[in-house]
Amino acid sequence: MKLLKPAVLALACALLLAGLNHQTRGVIAENQKFFEQKLLREMVSRETSSPDIVETPGGFEVSSDEAIVAHIKRMTTAQGYNGDISMLVAFTPEKQVLSVRVTRHRETAGIGDKIDITVSPWITQFDGTDSNTRWALAPAGDIDGITGATITSRAVTQAISEVLIQ
Repeated sequence: MKLLKPAVLALACALLLAGLNHQTRGVIAENQKFFEQKLLREMVSRETSSPDIVETPGGFEVSSDEAIVAHIKRMTTAQGYNGDISMLVAFTPEKQVLSVRVTRHRETAGIGDKIDITVSPWITQFDGTDSNTRWALAPAGDIDGITGATITSRAVTQAISEVLIQ
């Protein structure tokens, strides 16, 4: 009898959580899609004020007045210090980087998380880079690393350069 009450309580809680999860799944998906569209528009705002963004395999194609003005590629690298780093890289048809945003990572708070635009402007140094950029960390290359987060800095730099090579 002593075990029955906690078991019934646990079952009731589990059913309640499952029901809430089922009810909120659609709203969460809509919010994620809205956030993604907002982010995509921000990334190409310098190229066009009214972009038409169409999803393609591996990313997005951005057009304005029926002309392609940019591409946005999804990129994930497994070379981060604490695992995968997912990002979006926006670039012109001439392969000049417009904007980079990290969308998911598990890098160390206060150090490696500086790849996130909400934590540090570090990621903006890639804006305007292109195939002529020396894709290595300074002093050998043109990219400033994050102090204490060399592995993370190299992973992001390499991933962005790979997008431009494709």
